[in-house]
Amino acid sequence: MSPEFTSKSTEDNSRINREARLIKDGVAYRLDIDDVDPSRFSGGTTSCWFQYEVIGIAKAQLHGPLTRSEVLQLVVETLQCRIETLEDTLEWIAQYMALHDGCSIQETHIWPREF
Repeated sequence: MSPEFTSKSTEDNSRINREARLIKDGVAYRLDIDDVDPSRFSGGTTSCWFQYEVIGIAKAQLHGPLTRSEVLQLVVETLQCRIETLEDTLEWIAQYMALHDGCSIQETHIWPREF
């Protein structure tokens, strides 16, 4: 059975869709990011550092029962952005951290693409 995404628009001014869900094999999955405050990041929900933090939380919470692509699609639905944006964020931060820490991108990338 293929996963089914469901979502409702939020009533507040936030771009975060806290109603986003992924239903897979009859089980509903959602991201629990209520403790993540986008105002801590310059750019709010569009900040690559905010997106990176949400991806890390999503991976920790949901990878296992969900594939990488399913988890990232749920992040897309939750943050109301594009998958390309998230992939670019992952790559940019891995490159930044590798340069900053003086190590390889493979060492700093939290979730490389599956080819």
